[in-house]
Amino acid sequence: MLLAREFRSRLASLVANWIRVGYCQGNFNSDNCAAGGFTLDYGPFGFCDVFDPQYQPWTGGGRHFSFLKQPMAAERNFHMFCSALRPLLTAHQDCLRQLDEIRSDFSKVMQAQMEKMWAAKLGLVTFHPALFSELATLMIQTPVDYTIFFRELSGVPGNIGPLKKSF
Repeated sequence: MLLAREFRSRLASLVANWIRVGYCQGNFNSDNCAAGGFTLDYGPFGFCDVFDPQYQPWTGGGRHFSFLKQPMAAERNFHMFCSALRPLLTAHQDCLRQLDEIRSDFSKVMQAQMEKMWAAKLGLVTFHPALFSELATLMIQTPVDYTIFFRELSGVPGNIGPLKKSF
């Protein structure tokens, strides 16, 4: 069970950090996902320039591997990993129950990683859902450069004028 817990933690951290820097793994399916918490296939990939939650660097990748859907893709990959472990544990019902708990908690662990990442990226002590939702809506409605926006946000004093160059 330690392997499953560690993989879950590493996978959630990997994906949160991808989103933190604007990275999108355009083909993030389970055969490109190692139990060590890294991807085995770095292509096709890309970096989000203009913020777009549906950004997909690969024309054949579909929306299920798009930028802000990577946490869901990671969850599917983790569920496949757990499914592969199940036959090895059939004689150990307690271990199967533990594995099922670990599996079902993936979305909570992923959400916690994402909230921690967004809070840090915004310079907040804790994640503020309403503030983030409003910001995400503004970023979607405006062609904002993902990297420049957050870089400029980190140095904003009382005057928000410097943020204008990211829009």
